[in-house]
Amino acid sequence: MIPESQDSTQRVLRWVVLSVQAPPPSEAIQLAEALRRLGARALDRRQGQVLAWIPDPPSPEELLRQAELAVRTHTSLTGVRVRWRWCSPAEMEREWRGAGGPIRTGARTLIALSDQEGDAPPDGILVRLRPGPAFGDGSHPTTRSSAAMLERLVKTGDRIADVGSGSGVLAIASALLGAGRVLAFESDEVAAAVARENIRLNQVQDRVQLHHLEVDAGDLAAMGPFQGIVANLEPGILLPLAKGFTPALADDGGWLVVSGVPRGERAAARHVLEEQGLGLLADELQEGWWTGVFRPLVNAP
Repeated sequence: MIPESQDSTQRVLRWVVLSVQAPPPSEAIQLAEALRRLGARALDRRQGQVLAWIPDPPSPEELLRQAELAVRTHTSLTGVRVRWRWCSPAEMEREWRGAGGPIRTGARTLIALSDQEGDAPPDGILVRLRPGPAFGDGSHPTTRSSAAMLERLVKTGDRIADVGSGSGVLAIASALLGAGRVLAFESDEVAAAVARENIRLNQVQDRVQLHHLEVDAGDLAAMGPFQGIVANLEPGILLPLAKGFTPALADDGGWLVVSGVPRGERAAARHVLEEQGLGLLADELQEGWWTGVFRPLVNAP
C-alpha cells in the first residue's frame, strides 16, 4: 500500500502525452476506452485532437505502436499518425489547473479543483479535488451521472462501496451526502494515491476508507452488506463483478449504481445484471454513456 505522505504526482517522474486526430463523434467512446486500456489516466479533446496522458511507460515506442493499432481498430481514420511527447508532473498539473471552472452535477453537487473559487450549492455539497491524473474530475459524463444518482440515493449513516474509485470523487461525495462509512477500492497505484490526497483534502478520512486493491465478486460479497454500491467501470471490469453485487447488498433497500457503459453495450450489461437478480430502477444516457440504478428483486434466486 502507498504511504500516505507521498505525493502521487511527484512519484511519476514523467508522463507521455499522446495526440491523435479526433475521430467522428460516433467513434469517440470506443477510442477513449481503448486509450484507457493502454494506461491513460486522463483524456481531453482540444482543437480537433484527442490527448491522452500515460504515466512513464517502459517503452514509448511500443506504446505508440499499440496506440496506432487502437486508432486503426476502433475508428475509421486512415493514414493518421499518433504523436507523442514527454510531460513533467509540474507541466501536467499546470495544464489541469487551467482546464475549466467548477462542474455542477445533479442539483446538489459541485466539483471544483482545490484552488478554484466556489461554494457548495444551497442544501448541497462541494467536492474539492487536487489537479491530477486520476479518473473522476467531474468532466466525464459517467462521473456526473453517477454523482447525480447518489444525491437521490444516499441516506444518513449508509455503508457504501465505491468500486474503481479513481480520484475518489464518488466516495467523497457519498460521505458528504451523509454516508456513515464508505469503502473505496482502487487497484491503480497512481489513482489510489490521488484518491488518498483528495480524501484528506475534503476532511472525510473518518468516513472514507481507501483500499488499494482489485476486488472480485467474492470480495464484495464477503465485505457486505452495503446499503449502496457505486461502480463506474468499463464493462470488461464491471460485468465480472455482477455475481457479487446482489449478495453484497443489504436486504432492506440496497441499491447499485453502475456507469461507464457505452450506449451500444447497455442492453448486454442490463441482461447480465438482471440475471443476478437485480432490477432496473432508473437510468439515463449522457453523451453516449449509460448509467443505471438497480435494486435486488424480491424473491430473486
